[in-house]
Amino acid sequence: MSAWQFWRAGKINQDLLKKILPCTFIGAVIGCLVMLHLSSEWLQPIIIIALIAAAVIVFTQRRLGAVSTYCGATKGKLLAAAAMALGIGFYDGFIGPGTGTFLIIGFAALGFDFVTAAGNAKILNLMSNLTAFVLLVASGKILYVYGVAMAVCIFAGAYFGSRLAIRRGTGFVRLVMLAVTVALIGKLGLSYFGIV
Repeated sequence: MSAWQFWRAGKINQDLLKKILPCTFIGAVIGCLVMLHLSSEWLQPIIIIALIAAAVIVFTQRRLGAVSTYCGATKGKLLAAAAMALGIGFYDGFIGPGTGTFLIIGFAALGFDFVTAAGNAKILNLMSNLTAFVLLVASGKILYVYGVAMAVCIFAGAYFGSRLAIRRGTGFVRLVMLAVTVALIGKLGLSYFGIV
């Protein structure tokens, strides 16, 4: 739903996404297959540290994502985008929390404003999620009662959230991203220390 809203509003870069989507697919396949054979618990402290770093970057780098400076897919930017798509695709297939935040920061670092960075991130996130979903269905690792209930809520939230982000612009996206990242850090931290 969210990817469709950004696509319809023209807040994505189709040329770049066509080139790097296969990298996300490959990364997600590898990540999901590794996850099916290994415990992801050891990654939790790394995720918390990475999310804290992401929050610090968004908070301190006020110019990051404020305006678009992207001028096309140069060889260097294409390689950086492909590496990001592969790496974060693997991460999303393996464990997932914070994927959207990491993708938005990555696209903003390439020169996109936060709204277009969010739109690009939604497309890659959709690819990695669908890839992992198919593999997890095939492996019988889904609790459908919980999954369907949560999917309905996510669908509704994505519809209103994406429309709000497109309408309110980069400042709003930055604020929400910070708030969600801090909340996720808190939740993962409390879980890691066995408080919740």
